[in-house]
Formats: sequence, structure tokens, C-alpha cells
Amino acid sequence: MTSFFTRMALAIVLFLARLAGATSLFEEGFDSPDALSKWQPAQSAHIRIEGTRDSQALRVEAPAGVTNHAGTRITLPLDALRGTRVRVEAMVKAEGVTEPPKPWNGIKVMLHSQSPDGEKWEQQNNVHGSFDWKRVGFTARVPTEATAAWLVLGLEAVNGVAWFDDVKVTVTARARTRPAQPATGAVFKGHDLPRLRGAMISPKVTADDLQVLGGEWGANHVRWQLLWGGFPHSPADKGDLAAYDAWLESALKHLDELLPVCERLGIKVVIDLHTPPGGRNDAKECRLFHEKRFQDSFIAWWEKMAARYRGNKAVWGYDLVNEPVEGFVGDGLMDWHTLADATARRVRAIDSEHAIIIEPAPWGGPSALEDFEPLEVPGIVYSVHMYEPGQFTHQGVYDRETGVTYPGDIAGSHWDKERLRRALRPAIEFQRDYGAHIYIGEFSAIRWAPGDSAERYLRDVIDIFEEQGWDWAYHAFREWHGWSVEHGGDKANTARSSEPTTREKLLREYFAKNRKPVAVTPNEFEGSDTERINRAIEAAAASGGRVVIPRVNVRGAERSEVWLLDSAILLRGNVTVVLDDCRIKLSDRCRDNFMRSANCGAGITGIQPLRNIHLRGTGRAVLEGADRPRATGDGAKTLGKQTYGTDAGVAGESQSGDWRNLGILLAYVDGFSIENIAMRDSHCWAISLERCSNGVLRNLDFASGGTKTIDGVSRAILNQDGIDLRLGCHDIAIENITGFTGDDLVALTGIASGRAPGALDSTMVSGSIDRGGGLDDIHHVTMRGINGYCSGGHHIVRLLNTLGIKMHDILIDGLEDKSPAGVSDRAALKIGDKNPRWGGITPLGDTSRITVRNITSRAQHAILVAGSLTDSTIDNVVHRGAAPEPVTVESGPENLRNVTITNARKEP
Repeated sequence: MTSFFTRMALAIVLFLARLAGATSLFEEGFDSPDALSKWQPAQSAHIRIEGTRDSQALRVEAPAGVTNHAGTRITLPLDALRGTRVRVEAMVKAEGVTEPPKPWNGIKVMLHSQSPDGEKWEQQNNVHGSFDWKRVGFTARVPTEATAAWLVLGLEAVNGVAWFDDVKVTVTARARTRPAQPATGAVFKGHDLPRLRGAMISPKVTADDLQVLGGEWGANHVRWQLLWGGFPHSPADKGDLAAYDAWLESALKHLDELLPVCERLGIKVVIDLHTPPGGRNDAKECRLFHEKRFQDSFIAWWEKMAARYRGNKAVWGYDLVNEPVEGFVGDGLMDWHTLADATARRVRAIDSEHAIIIEPAPWGGPSALEDFEPLEVPGIVYSVHMYEPGQFTHQGVYDRETGVTYPGDIAGSHWDKERLRRALRPAIEFQRDYGAHIYIGEFSAIRWAPGDSAERYLRDVIDIFEEQGWDWAYHAFREWHGWSVEHGGDKANTARSSEPTTREKLLREYFAKNRKPVAVTPNEFEGSDTERINRAIEAAAASGGRVVIPRVNVRGAERSEVWLLDSAILLRGNVTVVLDDCRIKLSDRCRDNFMRSANCGAGITGIQPLRNIHLRGTGRAVLEGADRPRATGDGAKTLGKQTYGTDAGVAGESQSGDWRNLGILLAYVDGFSIENIAMRDSHCWAISLERCSNGVLRNLDFASGGTKTIDGVSRAILNQDGIDLRLGCHDIAIENITGFTGDDLVALTGIASGRAPGALDSTMVSGSIDRGGGLDDIHHVTMRGINGYCSGGHHIVRLLNTLGIKMHDILIDGLEDKSPAGVSDRAALKIGDKNPRWGGITPLGDTSRITVRNITSRAQHAILVAGSLTDSTIDNVVHRGAAPEPVTVESGPENLRNVTITNARKEP
């Protein structure tokens, strides 16, 4: 497989090749005697050529008290310009140029064009002050139907002097290559709903806000902006990546908290990186294109987010960056198309399902698609933002003129529904040419537009979106009052309207057409609690939906806040089960798991794989063991001298433990998640995964103390681990695990003991026979935020592989021993075991590439190595226990090879 670095190098080479193919259209160094002959005006009291720098330059002065405007322009060749993207640049020096009243005033290096659609003035804004020679420039797109174009140099609405030299106009891209035939076949949308209609939301959105938007109004989509402070400028502009990382992690935690709410309300979420690393410069260009460290951070963060939200059914997709603007791309850096391609490939390597949403540069406008080539990455959705004409949608914003009416004559052109359709034509054609799905990530009209102009504009653009089958998000819900449909037309009144506005009614009219992901509740069915839940899951599996188990269990006139299981909940593929603030408890007659994947069970020897099983809690979701449990541990163990429950001692009933005593049991499941659940008094291992892959275990809290009082007597509960990853598990993330268990809190155990699938004398329902060829190795597992302890004196995290099973590429980052006084675990982390019962010390190389960092322990040992360890690193270990060293190598130094230990220390 080609490495990431090789692909990155190739992407940069291709980008540089595109640059090498750029065509120079115009150059002027003002060195010839008649250099100004084609400029208008060619000469004046304030415009002249003078010797400076290496030779000559154009000098423009706007003296105080005389005029604050001075400049000249030259006509550019239309035939070579039409339909191109150009880079305009000049070397500029300034002396005493006053601060401009508007961002677009000041020193002008500007491309002015005319077309039937109106005039465009494009430039780098906010250039003023005193400075030595520096490059000023921008990229711009010239309309295909342009009728005239000029390059303008000078000063506007300011005083001072500026010099211009080495002026260049370079064609960097032409209109995209249209395919000979429009694309046919299925279009990837990333969801199976007829349409997503919703809104972009405030970064400070609450569960109550989402309840209004999704519950009362009926929206089935939100664009979740990860926005730091403001737009376009933010604290990220300072370039402090450590501060950026801290902000983004906090923003993602807020998202994590509310994703279950979105799922419950049937809201599909787009994660929008509104503030990219590095922020923007004074010209509002993304500094992402100016420094390599920002591009590195950008790609790394999307890899993290793809891993974090892979398999999350509330998430529709990833909007890589909001309204990208390149400016001049730094040497050796990727332009937006190249960076988007490289990032999309990294995301797709981690997450094969969620949509990847790409906005074209600059600013994500519809016209930017005219020269944007589609990416050769599967699962891409293309997004544009619709604010045209800006003189109408943004009137009264940035000190723009107000009183602009729609429909009507705006900026020299008549705007009506057909004119809006023409503005969106590049997106319509892109969709048709490439079979691409289009998403309108933002559109709006300021609330104080005259009369009902804003409502008329919004209705017309939404009608066009609907005609084309596009998903859309209104900008914005409960963000800034200027865009709010809950506020009236009086600009001075910032209180929400007491009556729905026409704009709110319009959105709700369209939201009423939404279909939401199917949600089934067991309250719709009859039978025992287990039967009702399983029937709901069967119904959801048939419709591709989800099951919501609510807090209140309704059976006829009866109401209960407990769901009592007498057998296992069977989890089927492509189903999400939401535990909505509910309590699920094993009954005394239950001889089964809380839940298990429906592909496995007693006597099943040929287990068929399942995909996409998701189990998520909202609010306080609890799974609780029986008051009088049947058995514990493994096939040789019971609760003390007897077992309990209604069938204890009954002839023909197994009295000892087996895989039916495990809490949540998944076997051969690819693509899964178990999140936001509290597990109490499990009978054995709370969660056991066998031969599972591509999943996440996150935000799980355990409270199992190793004993239970039954009929007034304290009984030992054995093998009471929290999470066990067993044979064949790989590509799994374990994050934010808290609480305590009677045995290891988290364990990776590769033990092949030769038991057959489906046998009741084993704790592995899929069997413990090594399939060979590395299929049952445990690898590529990450653990972050493990904060708890083992109440039974065992280990917080244990890695154990034996009898030829290999374990490799394991990351443990952040393990904090939370044991109270009087509890002393054997080790915070134990690696391997020299006990012959487990096959003894593994051969060198069987346990390899283990990365451990940021461990804090008060156990007997912080890290206990009792087996072999190869090609691994241990860093930042703080030990407050009894052992003389933070890392104890019980197996002897001969069983370590290429292991680096740094920053390991004892503290009081």
C-alpha cells in the first residue's frame, strides 16, 4: 500500500505541475520610456514613473487636502481572460497611506470586469500604512461572458504615496473540462432520506434549541459549525496551534454531548470546520495555504475527527473547511484542490461511510465550481453557499447600503427567480456533468430587507434547491439576530418576535415535508420487555432505521421506569439502538446477556458477520445486573457454593458461568459503537468483543465492586472486567472510560484455548480456536482517557496475548489511577504474563509496537512488564506506588528489544 507520505509528495508534485502550466497573460515592470502609454490616465500630477528599487516603478500619490483618489488602469485582453481563474500580483511599497474607511478602499491592485450579470471588483483588501516592498495580490475568476476587463493600480479614499512594480496577471486555471456525456447511475448522497432540510446552528446551541428546531419545527439536518470566536477573523489568526487544539477539543466535546440529542430527534449533522488551523490573514485568506504547519494540523485533525465519528449515525458528513480562500499559496504547499484531495483520502481510509463535503475556492460560491475539477475520491458531496446578489442579502451588513428590494434592479442587473437560477447554473451543470450531489451549506437574506423581500428571496432560492433535489441548510438558527427568522424586520429590535415571521413560516413549511430516520420504540409492541425490544429491533432492521428505548416502559395502562430482561436483546446489523435515559435490568430468571449480536448463540458454529451495530445512551442510560444473579465468571465458577435466580438448582440447568453471563457481547461485527452508558453490577465481563473491527467504545462508566450482597450475604462476583477485546479484534478506539470493576477495567486478551463456537463451556461464543494467518491477532487499538480502578486488586489495563496470538500497534494515551485509599491494584498497566497457565512469556516480536504515554498510578506497579515487548515506547509515567521503579520488567531484560522508556518517575 502506498504510504501517506508518498501520496502527499505526489499531490504536491501534481500541484506544482499545474503551477508550471500557468500562462502569463500580462506583465509590466515600468522600465520602458512609454510604459504608461496604454494606461488611463497615462500621466498626471499624481501619477508618474520614477526611479526606485532596481530600476523604475509607478508612483501614485493622493496628497492630503487635494484628493483622496488617484490611480490608473489598463485594458486586458478579453479573449484570453474569459472563463479563467487568474492570479493578479504586484510588488508594492507604501508611505503614510491612511487607514481606509472601508476594507475595500486603500491601496488598489484590482481586477475590474463587466458582464451581463453585472460588474465585479476583486482585490486584496485592507492594504495601507507604511511598508517596504512586498507582494500584494489575489486570485479571481473572470466570467465566461465578460464584456470588458481592466487592471487598476492606485489609491482610493485614502491619502499617501504608493509605488507599484513587477505587475503580473497569470492564468492559473481554465473552465473545467466538461465530460462528453453527462454522468449516469446512482448519485452518492451519504444518506437514504428524500431530502435534508435544516439550518446552520450557533456554536453555543443547547439541547433546548435542538428540540425547537428538530422537534417542534421538524428540521432533519443541522450544519454544526466549529467556530472559534467569530468569522472571518478569530483567535486562530494568531497561529497558536496549542491554543487551537485546546479550543477544537472543547468544541468537539460540546458536539459529543449533543449528538445523542440530534440522534433522538432524527437530525443528521454535518460537522463544519468553520475555523481552520491558522485562521485568516488581514485579506481574509486562509493561512492554511501559507504555512506548512497549518496544513499538517488540518490533515491531522480530520484524521482524528474521522476516527472519532466513524460509525456515528447522527453524523451525515464532514465539511472539510468553510469557504476556503487561498490567496498566494506558499512555496511547497498544496492549493485547495490538492489539499482537499489529500485530506479526503485520509478521511476515507478511516471512515468509509460518512459523506465528505467539499466547497470550492474562493468562498464556496456557485461560480467557483466552473473551474473546479471533481475529486477522484469516493463519497464526495459538493457544497456551495448562496448569497447572490450580496447587495441584497447583506444590505446593512459591513456598512452596505440598505433599502434594496427583491425582486428588482440590484447592482445594475434585474434580479428575479430566473436570475437566481442563472447564478446557480454552475452548480446545476456540475451536478449534471458528474453525477454529483449538491448541498447548499448556507443561504440567507438579512431580516431587515424592505417589506417581505427576504421571504420572497428565500422562497425563490428554496424552490430552485427543491427543483434540483439538493439538501440545504438555512443560515442561521439562533446565531446572530440579523439572520434569524425568529426576529422581525426592525433592525433596532433585537428581541424575538412574539408571532412567527413570514420567514419562519416559510422554513417550517418546508421542514414539514421532511422525513426523518425511522425510529421504532418497544412501546409499540406486545409481549415481555425482551420480546418487545427485540420486535422493535426487527422492525427497524427491515426499514433501515433505529430503535429508541425510552425511559418510561408503557404496557397498556401500566407505567414503569425499568425494562426487565429475561433473555438477551439481539442486536442486528444496520440498526442503531438508542437508550434514551432508560434503565435496563436483568431479571432473576435471566440466564443470558444484556445484549449480544444476533448472529451468535448456543450451538451456532458458522457465525455470519454483521455490519453497523450501534448502541448509544442519552441522558442517564443504565444497564444493571440482576439482584440474584445466576452465575459468574467462566465455565467452572459459581457464586460461592451455589447459584441464584429462579432456576438455581433446577435439573438440566447449567449452574456455572459461560458466555451467557457476559453483559454486552458482539462477535464478528464490523463497524460498531457503544457509547454513553453506565453499567452496574455486571455478572462477569461487562462488555466482550470477539473478532470485531472498526468500532468505538466511548463514554462508558462502570460500577462493579467484585462482590454483591445476596439475601444478606456478601458473595464474590468473579471475572468482573469492564471491557474485554478478545481474539481477532482490530481497529478499535476506546475513549473516556471511568469507574471501577472487580477485575481488569480494560483488557485485551488473545487467548486461544481450543473451544468450539456456540459451546456453553466457554466465555467465547465464537470459539477460541486460532484461525491462523494472523486473523486472530489483536491490533490497531487506541485507548485514551482511561480514568478508574480495579476494586479487586488486579489491573486497570491489561494486555495479554498467548499461544501464538500476536498483539501489535496498540496506543495507550492517558491512564489515570483513581483508586481510593485502601485499594491497591497490582498494576495500572500490565503487559504479558509469565504464568504457564497462559503459555508463559511470549516470543520476542509477538507483542510489539506498543505506545504508552501519560500514565499516573498509585498501584503497586505503574507498568508491569511480565512478558516480551518489542519495538515499543513508554513516556511520561508518574508512579506513587510501592515498586522502586515506575516500570517493572518482571520477565527480565532479555525479553525486551528496542523498547524506549523516557520521563518515567516516582513522586510522593
